[in-house]
Amino acid sequence: MKKINEDLISLSRGNIQQKGMATTLSGILFSKEQTCLFNIGNTRVYLIQSGKYLKQLTLDDTTLNFLIAIGKLNKEEISNFDRKNEITACFGGGTSDLFKIKMNYVNTNKAPIIIISDGIHDYLTIDQMEDIIDEFGLTEKTCNEMLKTARENNSCDDASIILCYCKDLI
Repeated sequence: MKKINEDLISLSRGNIQQKGMATTLSGILFSKEQTCLFNIGNTRVYLIQSGKYLKQLTLDDTTLNFLIAIGKLNKEEISNFDRKNEITACFGGGTSDLFKIKMNYVNTNKAPIIIISDGIHDYLTIDQMEDIIDEFGLTEKTCNEMLKTARENNSCDDASIILCYCKDLI
């Protein structure tokens, strides 16, 4: 992954229109022995419990989360914070200092997983996402409805969704 990061930085330096180009990534590596989550940036991995309830398994690499972690923001400041999407770690970004990928092992109990970019999770509440899952089940229609609702809520950011069943992958 370090090589990919360095290639992205090099590519962005060679094109003025792509200077500082960055991207985020979350993923899952499944094996019979263990499940490994990895993430960098603010793309999220959720475990789907009881068929519809979302449990966030990753933590966004954002200025907001950093300031919360060090106790610099109160509840009112959190809700009014204007740099919620400012990322503190990513692929690219013009410098290798931002490449801080996190990996951890989890027990998914073969439950469904959904990976969602900020073009979705920043424009839908957890309740909205859970309601869509409840209505359409764990299907492609659910992904399409989440995307549609995010767009209706003015999302113009990258909007990616991956829905998978761990049991099917092992």
